[in-house]
Amino acid sequence: MTAHVRPPLPPRPSIPRGEYAQRRAAVRLAAQQSGLDGLVAWSAGGSTLDRYGSVFYLTNHYDAGNVFPDVRPLFTGFGMAALVVPSYGESILVVNQPDWRDDLVAADRVWVRRDLYGGVAEALVATGLDRAILGLTDEERMSITALRAIEHELPGARFVRADEVLMAQRMVKSPAEIEMMRYASAVSVELLDAMFAEVAPGRTDGDVAAAGYAAAARLGAVPYDFAMASGPDSGHLWYSRLPSFDWRRPCEPGDIVHPDV
Repeated sequence: MTAHVRPPLPPRPSIPRGEYAQRRAAVRLAAQQSGLDGLVAWSAGGSTLDRYGSVFYLTNHYDAGNVFPDVRPLFTGFGMAALVVPSYGESILVVNQPDWRDDLVAADRVWVRRDLYGGVAEALVATGLDRAILGLTDEERMSITALRAIEHELPGARFVRADEVLMAQRMVKSPAEIEMMRYASAVSVELLDAMFAEVAPGRTDGDVAAAGYAAAARLGAVPYDFAMASGPDSGHLWYSRLPSFDWRRPCEPGDIVHPDV
């Protein structure tokens, strides 16, 4: 019997730069139809994208910096970003750090403000939204400190929850997004294959994870964590700890090992 040989990964796809402008135009129209004068999309960075989806979706901007406690007057909103989208007119992306990727970001305008909260208020004034009805997306990612600071600067503005406006657009995937999803799934298969090849008596979960991280680094992937457990812990998806796996215990014959990416 001939062993199955998986074909090599295809070239890495990307989202066409113009698609981000199309997304903002669609969201702008949806805001108009919802009776909103504009939107404020809020995001928080760090090691994973699960709190950064909206700004990333609309501009291709991602801040890998962790969210730090505010240290006035040095900075507020470190690791966060916000996109101000007026229903009519150009949007403004407000970022906290000056080394944003101008080769990747697709936005109408980008402002760097170490005081991110003050910068968002400034952007709302510049776009004529200082006394507007504004849809706020991802408010669970926004600190109450940030909201209070902006409302203090702009007492005439009113913020209402508007996640549905943006999520209705994000649920419909473009051909480029679908290709990206397929590619990400194929990369995950490569990582899992590398990890399963490492499973053997005497090896640890740390050895298995190391194989996965090595494969990821060579493929330009960044895992948030490997959700895995083995042996006595195999009844758990993962433990609430970092790392989630036991990197010290050697596997024994009969152990169940279930790495996940």
